[in-house]
Amino acid sequence: MQTTDRLIRNLALLTFAFAGVVSIAVNAEEAQPPGVLETFTCSYNAGKDIDDVLAARDYYVKQAAKAGVDIGPAYLWTLIKGDLPFDAVWLAPHQNLGAYAASADAQAAAPELSDVLARFNSAVTCTPRLGTTRTVFQREVPDRADAPAIVTAFACGVREGVTPVGIADLEGHIADVLGGMEDNAPNVVFSLTPTTGGANTPDWLLFSVFDSMTSWANFVGGLFSSDAGQQLVRHVNAVADCDQAIWGSQRVIAPPASE
Repeated sequence: MQTTDRLIRNLALLTFAFAGVVSIAVNAEEAQPPGVLETFTCSYNAGKDIDDVLAARDYYVKQAAKAGVDIGPAYLWTLIKGDLPFDAVWLAPHQNLGAYAASADAQAAAPELSDVLARFNSAVTCTPRLGTTRTVFQREVPDRADAPAIVTAFACGVREGVTPVGIADLEGHIADVLGGMEDNAPNVVFSLTPTTGGANTPDWLLFSVFDSMTSWANFVGGLFSSDAGQQLVRHVNAVADCDQAIWGSQRVIAPPASE
């Protein structure tokens, strides 16, 4: 199955299918099931770059404060390696579907936010998506949610005959193997199940978060040098056909101090 188009058209909200926070936040500390993740896969408009997106972000935060609306945390992923037709992904995690709906309604009702989307649209052209997330694995690490991170993303087509039980079994196997890798394991791994999408939407997405490229390289080396790791790779390949991309992640909107 060719999954490149699925990754291209979806990455689907990355909904962090792992529910980070459901706290779903991408840098480790905000993750646990079930969560909802908004994702926007974006290409820069002619003459625009990340500085223009961050300027729109600044306006968004300022207007939300004027309106007294809690917009929650947000993350921006910038493509490092991968053959994709977009440049970046904006992610906004929510604890659950009700929290997402309440946030969406509050923002839609605030006149102070009425022109925020136009600010972003002047810088980027994006496809919005929504998904649910689930934390597959998380290890004890210092709180680094505000620090840059490396994220590996797998967008997968599930092979014929594989059921949700088979996916759950694979995720359990992932957790077991990573639990034995100690410091070579990712900080957090989460899966995504798209809620919105189309014919080319991936069936299953998996994201792993690392402190650095060196941390990722150590993980890959440890995985392929162990019998348990090689068995896991075979299990993944038996269940799904996946494409991989590597992203740089930064938190661009901090959560309220109470979170």
